[in-house]
This record gives sequence, C-alpha cells and structure tokens, in this order.
Amino acid sequence: MIIPVQLLLSFLFLICYSYSHYKLNGKKFILLFLSSSIIIMNIYTELSMNLKYITVSMQQEEFVGFLIYRNITLPLFFTWICGYFENKALRSKRGVHFLLFAGGISLMEFVNLYFHVYKYNHWYFGITFVLMALIIILMLFLVKFYDWAGRGKKYESVR
Repeated sequence: MIIPVQLLLSFLFLICYSYSHYKLNGKKFILLFLSSSIIIMNIYTELSMNLKYITVSMQQEEFVGFLIYRNITLPLFFTWICGYFENKALRSKRGVHFLLFAGGISLMEFVNLYFHVYKYNHWYFGITFVLMALIIILMLFLVKFYDWAGRGKKYESVR
C-alpha cells in the first residue's frame, strides 16, 4: 500500500510544481532534483546502515516505498519548495513558506511511520525537521552559486 501512496505524493508534488507560478528554469530544476536526490540518498544510507539511527524495513513493499520516498518524492518536494523560497517577489511571505515546508515534512514523515517504512531508534522528528531545513538551505545556496557562476560566463567573449 505504501508504493501507491508514495507515487501519489510524488505526482502531487510534481503537479503542484508544474502549476506553480514560481518555477525554476529547467537547468535549475534538474540541478536541484539530482543534487538533492544524491544528498538525501547518502544521508539516509548513513543514518540507517552506519549510524543505526533509523531502521529501514526489509519487507519488499516497504523497502521499495522507502526508495521511492528517498529518490523521487523528497527531491521533488525540495525543488518545489526551493522554487518558492528562491523567488524574490515572495520575500515577505517566508512564514507561509515555512508552514508549507513544515506541513509537507510532517505529512511525509507521518506516512512513512504509519506504513512502517522505517522506525526511529536514536532519532526523532525534531532532528529530521532540522536536517531537512539544512538540506533546503544547502539547495538554496546551490541555486545562488549556479546564478553566480552563470553571470560570469555571460559576459565572456568566445574567441
């Protein structure tokens, strides 16, 4: 049952992103999606296998649901949220974006814990929330670095 739920969440985040007025361009979207997927994959691997802070279910359906969550759902959510945070017209509505971020993280954590995708050993929701906020900040810095690097190339002449 977790696989259709994770796919539905992924589809929901993709639809919300595609109908949003505050989208990133294609290159930024791909950069954020792939880099957040790699970072999240490494973090969850360290948390589960090396540090043993969370225990991932080894049942086939729950594990596939965990892989969909880790590699598709969460990176799509991060790119959608970064599109809102990165927009200059929405600087005054940071509180609304924070509530959107907190609600999305809470929803995904509730779904994963409800369907026993993983369980916390020496971990709790507050640390997950702080970790996800740090990943969002890292993604925003990555977007700023991408913009900064692109500006330098725009004014160089080709010889």
